[in-house]
Amino acid sequence: NDLAGEAEARDGLGELSLAMGQPERALLQHAAARKLAEQTGCLDEQARAHHGLACAHQAAGTDEQAQPHFEEAIRLYSRLGAPQASQIRRRPGPADGNGTRPLALRKPGRQGQAAPPSS
Repeated sequence: NDLAGEAEARDGLGELSLAMGQPERALLQHAAARKLAEQTGCLDEQARAHHGLACAHQAAGTDEQAQPHFEEAIRLYSRLGAPQASQIRRRPGPADGNGTRPLALRKPGRQGQAAPPSS
């Protein structure tokens, strides 16, 4: 039983589901991948699963649920010294309104609105 391989396959299916406009299916696949990756202790696949969950939550319009997954993906990728951590920080977010950074990484502005991006 290759749990790490299954986690990788589930993350791939989640990414494909999201690309096909099916965020709910992507959420299911990435959640399964995260569980498998946690069982194996594979940090890079855990980070990939968290990043996938964050993107799928944004696509589904549940931005508040995306934030902890963005943060965990960045934490894990940073721990591994992987470039994905800084790439996620700069990634345009489909739900952030102006496409500069994921909503999850913005500082709160007035009345709970996302603050404008810093330059």
